[in-house]
Amino acid sequence: MTMSADSQDTLYLCDGYVVTTYVEPGGSLDRTLKTVTGYDSSRLTIMETTRDGIACYQCAWSAAGEGEMQVGNAVILDDGNFHYAVSVMADADQAAKLEDTWQHILDSVCALSTG
Repeated sequence: MTMSADSQDTLYLCDGYVVTTYVEPGGSLDRTLKTVTGYDSSRLTIMETTRDGIACYQCAWSAAGEGEMQVGNAVILDDGNFHYAVSVMADADQAAKLEDTWQHILDSVCALSTG
């Protein structure tokens, strides 16, 4: 099942987890992290690398959910103009089982040039 509030953010309801995609204006990584995770950068451990020459930020977090803790992971690509983000989230007791699936999803995130 797919839900979209607008053309920039999309929520995918998968088998036991949720994938959300975001396109945010560039410039403020903290703003994008807050949108994606609910936390500002001072409360997260962020790994910074590059992916195909584009800045790449990755983080994980946990949060209270409906009756159970939730675990999330995200990747954010920064091309200098926009932040392209993908997050995955599930109940904490399912996260370990989903680790390989999530890693495959997050590793596949890329920014494609249309120019």
